[in-house]
Amino acid sequence: MAQLISFLVMDNTPLGSGPKKAVVIRWMSPSSRSRTSDDFGRPLCEYPLSSNHCLWEWSQSQRNRQSFTQRGFLNKVNRQRMWDHVPEMIRGVSIATERRARYDVVEYDNILNHANVAVDPSTGHMLQTIQMI
Repeated sequence: MAQLISFLVMDNTPLGSGPKKAVVIRWMSPSSRSRTSDDFGRPLCEYPLSSNHCLWEWSQSQRNRQSFTQRGFLNKVNRQRMWDHVPEMIRGVSIATERRARYDVVEYDNILNHANVAVDPSTGHMLQTIQMI
C-alpha cells in the first residue's frame, strides 16, 4: 500500500528510450495495531470494523534520510520556508515523521489498483475501506 505523492515524466532513463511516466509514492505498512489479516495480506481492523476495513501506518526505513542529518538542515528549512504549510507548533513533529519515511518512484504499469483510504483521527493511521456493506 502506498500514497501517490506526485506524477513524473522522465527522459533518458537507463530503462530504455523515450519518456517514462511514473509516480512518486510513500509506502505504508500493516498497522502495529492490527492483529489479523485477510487472504490478501491486508491488515484487518479489530471487530466490528474487521468485516470491511484495514489499518495501515507509514513505513519506516532502518535509518534517517541523509538529507535530514546535514548540519544546518533546520536553518535551511526555515530560510527556504519548506514547512511553512504546517503550523509552527507541530512543525518539528512533522519533520520528524519524514526523517525515516520510505519513498519510491514507480512506473504507471506497476500500479495494480487504487484504494479508498482516510486518516483515522483516533490513531493517526490510515483506514482503508475494502468493501461497502
